[in-house]
Order: sequence, then C-alpha cells, then structure tokens
Amino acid sequence: MANKRKQTIVCEFFNWSIFVRDGVFYADGRTEKLGKHSLGTKDYQEAEAKLRRLDRQKAFERGLIKSPIESNGSILPIIEGWKRYLEDCDGPGVMGGVASSTLKRYRPVSEHHTEFCKREGLSTWADVDKRATEKYGRWRAVNAADATLKLELDLVVSVKKFLVAEKLLPTSQLFTLNLSKPQGSDRYCFRSEEVKAMVQYCRRSLGLEWFADVIIGFATTGFRSATLCSLRWTDISMEAGTIRITDERASKRKRMLGSIRTMKGKRDHTLPLHPSFRQVLQRLPRHADGLVFHGPRGGRLHSRNVLEVLQNKVIKPLVERFPTPPGEIGFEHGVIHSFRHFFCSEAFRQGASEAQVLEWLGNRDSKMILIYRHLRPDDSKRKMNTIDFLGDGNVPSSE
Repeated sequence: MANKRKQTIVCEFFNWSIFVRDGVFYADGRTEKLGKHSLGTKDYQEAEAKLRRLDRQKAFERGLIKSPIESNGSILPIIEGWKRYLEDCDGPGVMGGVASSTLKRYRPVSEHHTEFCKREGLSTWADVDKRATEKYGRWRAVNAADATLKLELDLVVSVKKFLVAEKLLPTSQLFTLNLSKPQGSDRYCFRSEEVKAMVQYCRRSLGLEWFADVIIGFATTGFRSATLCSLRWTDISMEAGTIRITDERASKRKRMLGSIRTMKGKRDHTLPLHPSFRQVLQRLPRHADGLVFHGPRGGRLHSRNVLEVLQNKVIKPLVERFPTPPGEIGFEHGVIHSFRHFFCSEAFRQGASEAQVLEWLGNRDSKMILIYRHLRPDDSKRKMNTIDFLGDGNVPSSE
C-alpha cells in the first residue's frame, strides 16, 4: 500500500479507511465520527485484526454491544491473548499467580509463538488449533531442547484454556496434545577432580579467591544459583549443623521489604551442613544485608554474574586440562546447574539413599533424581567386581 493511500474496510459495525504513514497503519473513522487512530503496527494482517477490535470497542462505547470482545474470540489478536494470560500469571500466588522467575521463562515463549503466528498468517487465537500448535512445535524443535519444547507447547495449550475460562473463546476451541516427558538430561555433570581443580585454581588466582568459596557452596549443597545467591545467615544453624531454605511467597512483610524468596516447587527443605562448607562459613565476614555470599567488592551476587565468572574465568583457563571429546558434552559446557548434578551423583556414589537425596535437593519426584544422577563407568565396573553371581567365590578383589 502506498504511503497515505487510503483503503476502505467494512467492519462489523462501521466503515473505516485504513492508510499508511511512515510505514505504520492508521484507521480513519472520521466519517462515522469515530476519530483517527494509530494501529501501532507495520504488518497489514495485524493492523486489520486490530481494526476489527477497534470497531467493536467503538460499538461498545456507543452501547451497541455488551462486550468489546466477540464471544467466539474470532477477533482476539495473538498478542492480546498472550498479554491477558501473562497479566493473570503476574498476580498474587493465592490467585494463581506464578513466581517472577517462572514469568520470566514465559515471556520468551510468547515472543516465539507470536513470531510463528505472523509467519504463518495466524492473526487471532481462533486460528490457533491443534494442527497449528503441532506445526509450531516442529518449527521450534529446530532450536529448542525437548524440555523447552514441552514447556512451550504446554503453555500454548494453557493460554487456550485460560481464554476459554475467561469466555474469550468457546469451549469448542479446547484441544490437548499428547506430549511425553523428556527423559535424561544433556546437562554436563562435573567430576570430583574437576571441582577440586576449579577450587584450587581460584585459590591461586589473584581476584578469584572469593569464588572458590562459591564453588564449594554449590558443590556441597546442590543449590540452584538463585538459592545460593540469596542464602542468608538466618537460614543456617551452626549449632544444629543444618541449612533450612524456605519459600516466602506468602510473606507480606518479605514482599514489602523486597527480599522475598521463592523456591521452585514451592517447597521448603533442610539439608545437613557439610564440613567443607562449614569451614567456608566460619571464615566469611558478616554483612549488614544478612546475605552469606558477596562479590569481591562486597556487592550482592547475581546468577548471571556468577555464571559469567564460572565460564569465562574458571572453566575457560582449565579447558585444556579437561578436554572434551569431539561431538560430546564435556567440561567446557559446564554451567552452575552442573554442580547440582555433581552433588546428586556424588551423594549416590558415596552411599546416600534416594530419600536423603530427595530431601537435600528439595525434590518431590524421584524421577528428577534419575535426571540428576550420573553414574561413571568406573562405578559400574567396581560394583560388578563385587558380585558373586555363580556362588563360587570367584570375585576379584581389585582390578
């Protein structure tokens, strides 16, 4: 459409002229005394969808209809549906709201799905059916891991359910997807010799001494990054030798103070204080903010900064010492969550029970332990050499 050239569109209630100015679509309804409005987009299909919504909004303002949103949702734009869903997720926990970290994961999904719908010419949520959602899954599978893909597809289905519950879509729009839960994990699990080498490297490196304590914290607790960064002295009982982590999303006072802590799974959990971590705590200085760990200049730790230090200043210098075989996942791919896998694997290797590891990690589902647990080949070989299958006493003492 040429710049400023008008095109007449007959909508449900009024006639509008649509034109482009500086690449942006505008709706002109002055012949109907409706004014002139920017549609805020350079995409024609999105502009037309917004115009039809504007048409109903003006009809609502004039008392012609009871609701500006059509009951069958045929004019509810993709962006608007995501906006309403995310706003609902951003509410209080007692009203079904989710943690800020969860909401942060949802926003990129809305962006990916909106991009896909534009590519496919899907302008409203009435167009998002089972077939379109499966096609979206195939499109995302090129760049997304299985766990991420399942999250995204489940979320699209959840948005549809939400819009039906809000009476913005009819119940006939509901559908389900048969998705299997991804098995295993491609997350690298650090080995004990690698963790030891990282701690020693930090101890010897000027400006990295503080990070050795952080690594010990991760390795001996299995905490997620956000949990360790927000660990407080009040969470620790040196006398009892325990660490208790609590979910505080229900605390009004913590929310007002801006120090609220939320846990994945909304579950409190307690774990024993490991002697190596106790030694770290005994020499750490206390700060006024009550947090255990701080950066080299006394500032608060943040997950992104901790990951950058680990990968760029610790792992990178040690890559040649622990090379990764071609085509494999190895030491160079380590992240903060690799310490959680390490903690679980070492706990199992050295005799901890499944119930104990579940409690220490704060997990309810034992299936998650199977994801975190990594048995090394030498463990299997050592165990095999202790089993007397034939009852003839032919069990090697060592090999």
